[in-house]
Amino acid sequence: MPAKIKILSAHLVNQIAAGEVVERPASIIKEMVENSVDAGATSITVQIQNGGKTFIAITDNGSGIYKDDLLLCLKPHATSKLHEENLNNITTLGFRGEALASIASVSRIKIASRESTAEIGYEISADAGAQSDIIKSNIPQGTIIQVSDLFYAIPARLSFLRSDSVETTYCYKIFKQLALANPNVSFKLENNGRVAFNYPATKTEPLRNRVEQILGNDFIENSLPISEQNPMLRLYGFIGIPTYSKNNMEDQFLVVNTRPLKDKTLSGIIKFAYSDVLFSGKHPAYALFMDINPREVDVNVSPTKSEVRFKDINFIRHLLLSSIKMTLGLSNTQKTNSTFGGQLLNNRIQAKPLDLSMFSPQTESLQVKEKESVYIAPTVEQKQEETIEETQEFPLGFAKAQFHKNWILAQNADGLILVDQHAAHERITQEAIKQQYFNKNIPQQLLLHGELLKLDHLQMEIINIYAQQITDLGFSFDVFGRDSILIKGIPSILKNPNPKQLLLDIIADFSTLETPQSFNQKINDIISTIACHSSIRSGRTMNLQEMNDLLRAMESTPNYAQCSHGRPTYIAISLNDIEKLFGRV
Repeated sequence: MPAKIKILSAHLVNQIAAGEVVERPASIIKEMVENSVDAGATSITVQIQNGGKTFIAITDNGSGIYKDDLLLCLKPHATSKLHEENLNNITTLGFRGEALASIASVSRIKIASRESTAEIGYEISADAGAQSDIIKSNIPQGTIIQVSDLFYAIPARLSFLRSDSVETTYCYKIFKQLALANPNVSFKLENNGRVAFNYPATKTEPLRNRVEQILGNDFIENSLPISEQNPMLRLYGFIGIPTYSKNNMEDQFLVVNTRPLKDKTLSGIIKFAYSDVLFSGKHPAYALFMDINPREVDVNVSPTKSEVRFKDINFIRHLLLSSIKMTLGLSNTQKTNSTFGGQLLNNRIQAKPLDLSMFSPQTESLQVKEKESVYIAPTVEQKQEETIEETQEFPLGFAKAQFHKNWILAQNADGLILVDQHAAHERITQEAIKQQYFNKNIPQQLLLHGELLKLDHLQMEIINIYAQQITDLGFSFDVFGRDSILIKGIPSILKNPNPKQLLLDIIADFSTLETPQSFNQKINDIISTIACHSSIRSGRTMNLQEMNDLLRAMESTPNYAQCSHGRPTYIAISLNDIEKLFGRV
C-alpha cells in the first residue's frame, strides 16, 4: 500500500529549513550580522562561547524592531525587506525571512530591541520554536540577539559539528568577511570573554584601513589598488603583487554589493588573470569589491546566500581579466618587500674578521682576487656619474656590479636593486614573443642544416594534431617517416637555442592540453617555454652596458617584476632597511 501524503507541521518545516540556512554557528553570525547591517548599525559586537555551540550574541546600534514586529520576526518567511515583493531587485542582505524562525526551531533564542522613537525596549524569547510573551527590556537603541544551545532540539545535527577550536575558526572567517564587506561599520568579536578582533571604522580611507586591519600592513605594502567603472558595474579594491602569493586561498576576499562571497567561478577567473605571472601551486591575495545593478545579479540561488549568479557572466569575466591584467602590467614596479627587510634584520649576520690576504698591501685601492666571481663595473666605462635626479628617471636605477655571474647589483634613488639576469631576460623575451604571436608576425630564422628529431608514438600524435599551432609559434618542420620530424626553422628571437630540446619541451606542454580548443588557455605557458630557452643564462658574464640595457628593457616591459614562472625578477631593498641593518636608525 502506498503511503498517504500529508502536509508537514510548521515546526518540522522550520527544522528542515534550519538545515539549509544554519549549517554551523558561523551561519548564525552571518545571518544576524547581515540583519544588523540592514538595520543601519554603525557598531556591531559578536560574542561566542565554545565555538558558538553553547552561546552566540550579536549586539548592534541599528534602527531596532517595533514591539508588534517582535511577534512576527520569529515566524517563517516574515521579513521587512521585500517592499515590492520583487526578487529581481534585492538591495538588502537578508530578505528570505527564514533565518530567525529556523534558528528558533533548533535552539534557545532571545531577542531584545528598542527602535529609535521608543522610550523603552521590548524582549521576546523562544525555546525550540515555542515563543514567550513580550516583556519590557531596558536596553539602548538597537538590537541584541542571543542564541544558546544550538541544535539541542535535534541532537543528530549537533553531532555533526566539529570541535570548539574548528568551529571558532569558522566563526573567525565569516566575521572577517563581514567586517571587510562593511568598512564603515565598527566590528568587535569576543571569544569566551576575551576580545579576539577589534576593527574600528575610520572616517578617512575606511576601505584601505579595513583591508589593512584584516589582511595586514604587509598586504597593503605588497598590493596594488584597482579601479574600473562602467554604467553597469564598479570594480575596486586591492590585488596582491604576484610575488606576494600564498600557499592557500585564505587571503582572498570577494564582495558583491556588500555581500561577501566564496564563489568558485569568480575565484577561478581571478586566478586565471594571474596565470602569466604566478608561480605554480601558489594563490593570489586580494580584496575585491563589485558594486553592480541588483537587476543584473541573482542572489537568490543559495539558502546560505554565499553564491550569486550573474545575468552576463561573460561580461564579468572580461572585466575581471582585463582589469587585473592591466593593473598588474601597468604597475611595472616591484614593491619593496617589507617581510624581506624584516627577515634581513632578524637574521643579521655577525661580522667576522676580514681576510686581508685577498687585498694587495701595496695599493690603497682594493683589488678583488681573480678567483672571486664578481664583475665590478669599471669607473672608466661610466661616461657620466649618475646623480639622484637621473636615477629617479629610472625605477631600476643603474648597474654597479655583477656577481656570481647571475645577479646584477643596481642603485636607484630609493636604495638597492638586486636583479636575477636570467629571470629578467626571460620576461622580456616572453612579452616580445607574445606580442609577435598575437600580431600573427613571429619572424623566423631558417637553420643552416635541418635537425632530425626522433619521437615516440604519442609525441608524433601531438605533432599531427597541433601542427598549425606550432607553425604559428614560428617553427617550421617536415614530417620525416613515421617517427621523426626534420626541424627547418625556429623563431628568430631565439639566440643559440637547442632546437631539439626546445621542440620536445613544447610538445610536452601541448600534451597537457585536454582538447585543441584549450590551446588558448595554455598559450602563456607555451610561450614561456620558448622564452626560457632564449634568455640570458646564469653563469654568463655581462659588461656594464649589457647590464644597463637589460635594466632599461625591463622598465619598458609589462609584468617585468616577475618571470614567466611567477618568481621575482628583482628585489628592492630600501635605504631605510639598509640603515636598520647597520643600526643607524
